[in-house]
Amino acid sequence: MPPPNGPLRDFFSQYNFTRYTYDPHRPALEEFERLCEARQWGPSKIRRHKTLFLLAAEREQDLRESLAGPNVIEFFREYEYQRFTYDFDAPTQSEFQRLVELRGWGEANLLRVTIQFNKAVELDAREQSVYDADPGIQEVDLLADWLRRQKCRGYRYRGGPPELEFEKLVDVKRRKWKRTYAHLEHPPLWKHSSEFESLRAGFYEVVEKVFNLLLDKLCQITGFTPWQVLVVLYGEGEENVGKNAAKKVRSTKGPVTR
Repeated sequence: MPPPNGPLRDFFSQYNFTRYTYDPHRPALEEFERLCEARQWGPSKIRRHKTLFLLAAEREQDLRESLAGPNVIEFFREYEYQRFTYDFDAPTQSEFQRLVELRGWGEANLLRVTIQFNKAVELDAREQSVYDADPGIQEVDLLADWLRRQKCRGYRYRGGPPELEFEKLVDVKRRKWKRTYAHLEHPPLWKHSSEFESLRAGFYEVVEKVFNLLLDKLCQITGFTPWQVLVVLYGEGEENVGKNAAKKVRSTKGPVTR
């Protein structure tokens, strides 16, 4: 079950219109294909939006994994019984409270189990901090960092989907541009301005970096070359990669195929 306000929901919901409404119960990749068809996007727009879609899927996977680490999962497994089965999609603290209520532990047992649970949470947090220290794991933050640096009067990054945040930034810059040249009879076009071109180039330069990092990660996981992974991601020329290779790449994409 996806989080109620997760990255994938944020990504898809911004494109809702009369012929498309996001369905969180469909597999994410199938939903993306349905969106592309409804919006009638051409190849270049599909490529651009698919990069942002993959970013959202990666963030969704990170969010899912952050619900519980291996030590917390092991803790819950130890105390599963007929009336309690651990729910992987639920927050760990609420699952712990549910377990306590169902078990009805006395004071001494409750203290022991609470200490055990807190140790599992602390150990997972410590291991996660080591994981987060790897700069190759923080590729999604590159876009957030770039957007934060664009802070100006009228715009401040608020953690929304990168493309939506970029559109807000562009809108602020465009309005400022129009005010600057409002006195001219034939003001220059914003979309042909060097400021807009520089802003757009800066954003998509970071998008490209992030995509390359994600691509490298898939290559490391699968052992395939970048072109093999791209063929499977974009669904063309799959016969040249081989069915087994395609299956292996798809199996590494987490929520993208769910």
